[in-house]
Amino acid sequence: MKRYFKFLLTLTTFSLLLTLMTVSCSRNETCTITEKDGVKYYSNRNKPANPNLKFVIDNKFEIGGLEQDTMVTFTGATDLEIDKDGNFYILDFAKQTVFKYDKNGRYLLKFCSRGNGPAEIDGANDIAIVGDSLVLTSPGQARMSMFDLNGNFGEHRTIIIPGLYYGAADTGINENEILGYFPTFKAEDDKVRIGNSFSIKDKSFKIKTLIHEIPTEYDPIDVENAKIIFMPFAYYTDNIFYAPNFPENYHIHWKNTKGDLLGVISKHNARIEYNPEEKKHYEDTAGFVWNGERIIPNCKLKSVMNGMYADKYNNILVWVSQKCATGVKHNPHIDVFKDGEFQNAIILDQLELVESHTPTDMKFDFKKDKFIVYDITENVFSVYDYHYEGI
Repeated sequence: MKRYFKFLLTLTTFSLLLTLMTVSCSRNETCTITEKDGVKYYSNRNKPANPNLKFVIDNKFEIGGLEQDTMVTFTGATDLEIDKDGNFYILDFAKQTVFKYDKNGRYLLKFCSRGNGPAEIDGANDIAIVGDSLVLTSPGQARMSMFDLNGNFGEHRTIIIPGLYYGAADTGINENEILGYFPTFKAEDDKVRIGNSFSIKDKSFKIKTLIHEIPTEYDPIDVENAKIIFMPFAYYTDNIFYAPNFPENYHIHWKNTKGDLLGVISKHNARIEYNPEEKKHYEDTAGFVWNGERIIPNCKLKSVMNGMYADKYNNILVWVSQKCATGVKHNPHIDVFKDGEFQNAIILDQLELVESHTPTDMKFDFKKDKFIVYDITENVFSVYDYHYEGI
């Protein structure tokens, strides 16, 4: 009997070791993980860990539209946020007004307007929901404005955001904190240099935790180098992901909200040339402005990444540039990562858009549990439920 149990224990141990070796070998085929000083480095190959993974959109409804009553809808949006109850808030840059819709896209109310008085804003281009507050930032005025979620005005506050050619990209991460950019600049010898302090801020926009510092050394006239301050990032449940050198490298840094580096996710990739049509479109439509003058970028290569998102399943999604012989609009190619490992590349064949940091036709995002597409030309938000197959 003892020999039997000993044999059974040996067999069980051997089976467990065999299983662990199989899992390890399987992962090594797609992703090599090393650790140094408590930081994990995920080196992903282009071979997906889950080649059967597919992105599927489900129900859809629309918000907005040029033909709708302009008293209850926006005319030109720059940002959309969703609160914990599923209500939508859309900032109309043209009207400097926030429109609120319920979770089914039905109009509820609107608040604020253009001006400099109480409950008025001017030049606001970004909104963030922080607990029960809605914060609007106006880079040109170096000001933030706070309202409650029913549109009642709270206060204006002066903040240190110079009127550069880029705005905020803030997201509320809890009841009192905001994750996003904090532009920096300096002037020496009649030359201006810009940078960025990617950080967690409180409601007063005071920096609480510096996540990553982009040095104040970039010439705003040199668009191709200075666009690094548009560094893409994503957030979910106390995890912060950002790409500090996204134009050149496929490296994603993974930190917690204390600013501790947890991991570095990389994947084999190379920069791609613009085709002639893409290059011309970028030069003709670039919205970069400095001192009131439009700057024409001298673009040669696409950035490795065009954007980064977090979905409702806590996957990190990276929009990567593709080589296209002709044409300007393309289906976005998205790399899906789970726990640092490349799962599969999915194609969003529901839309075609320009691979650019200054979208002129359409843009998309993942907010809360929704996949959202904004048709800039038609002025319509399409809101989708979604799921994955092959998990």
